[in-house]
Amino acid sequence: MNMKKIYFCLTAILFITAGCSNDELANNGAKYPVAQKNTITTINATTEDANTRTTLVDGHKVVWHEDDMINVLSNESDYDEWTNYGNYFINSGVGTTSATFSGEEISGNTFYAFSPGSIEEWDVAKEQFNLYWNYSAVFGDEPEENSHVIPMAAKSSDNNMQFKQLGGLLHFQIKGSAQLTGVYLRGNNNERFPDYITIDLSSEEPALIFNLEESYQDEIYCEPENYVQMLSKTEPLDVYILLPAGMAFSKGVTLVVKTYDIDNNSWPIFEKSTNQPITISRAKVTHFTAFETE
Repeated sequence: MNMKKIYFCLTAILFITAGCSNDELANNGAKYPVAQKNTITTINATTEDANTRTTLVDGHKVVWHEDDMINVLSNESDYDEWTNYGNYFINSGVGTTSATFSGEEISGNTFYAFSPGSIEEWDVAKEQFNLYWNYSAVFGDEPEENSHVIPMAAKSSDNNMQFKQLGGLLHFQIKGSAQLTGVYLRGNNNERFPDYITIDLSSEEPALIFNLEESYQDEIYCEPENYVQMLSKTEPLDVYILLPAGMAFSKGVTLVVKTYDIDNNSWPIFEKSTNQPITISRAKVTHFTAFETE
């Protein structure tokens, strides 16, 4: 008789315990639902609002161009197989800060997009992406007219993406009577210019990581699109040099200007230096006073 009572009590306890466990599992399932996978074939891309602190100063905006293309990946992108990865091309919105892009089908819970340039490799678990940085300059035009040279990145759970700029600009003004053929930029404390940048999108703001051991340049060289740009003694030529955000020059920079003097068939070289520390800020322009190449 006693054995029957003990058996009955144990059975009841097990039943009650099992019932509680099922309830808890059900509650946990409702509290932490499994993320739904999305599939996209279009991107609604916007650049940063001109009224926010993260845009280029002086009212400059980043607008989309007719030849713009963006790389799109997801948290399911496979680097070895190159699946869930594609290039999206612009459909509408040329000349504005909002545009629509389309491309092949990509699935995932989180999507990443980059413009311009091509992602070389990635680690979606860490949300880190390697990009070759193309050091370039704009000669003679305002940044909004050539804004597609500024790399941008975006992250979203769907196809609505706000792109954030990854670099900043140094703005020089140059006067003279010769033809400008190119400019060199170097740091005054032997700072290196990295060729590859790791973009970390694990936080709200993109962070750039520099690998200065494998591939870098001691100085960078940029030249006008048509190889020469005529200088003027009265109207300075605007030169904007694009650099990755976070680069720091502890003793300033030196700009070396190469020119061609048609009258004397010579190639004069001029230098402009500043010893003030400079740190490149994301989506900002650092201005320098004009100087003459005479």
